[in-house]
Amino acid sequence: EEKDTMLKQMEKEREERESLAMQLKEQKVALEAEREKLEEEMNKLRSEKERIEEEQRRGLQEIKIREEQTKEEMRKKEEENKEKQELILKRIEEEKERASMTAEDVQKKES
Repeated sequence: EEKDTMLKQMEKEREERESLAMQLKEQKVALEAEREKLEEEMNKLRSEKERIEEEQRRGLQEIKIREEQTKEEMRKKEEENKEKQELILKRIEEEKERASMTAEDVQKKES
């Protein structure tokens, strides 16, 4: 009877060990699946981050290009305005000179 009880006890312990081993195996499989899922999510997030950073780089590059174009346009307009002002000032000086000339001076200059 003692032997029978001991055998039953040993069988019960073996079943408990097998049950625990099975639970551990299931937990390990579940944890591996969760790890893979998290890894996949991390890869998606990395890709999204890289895409966003690339868009930002392109956006900044476009802004820099537009700024340079605007600066160049402003420089050209300033140059054109300066040339126009110089021409206007030259004409004013010519008109002043012509107004101060006598009729005889005008004939000499025209010939």
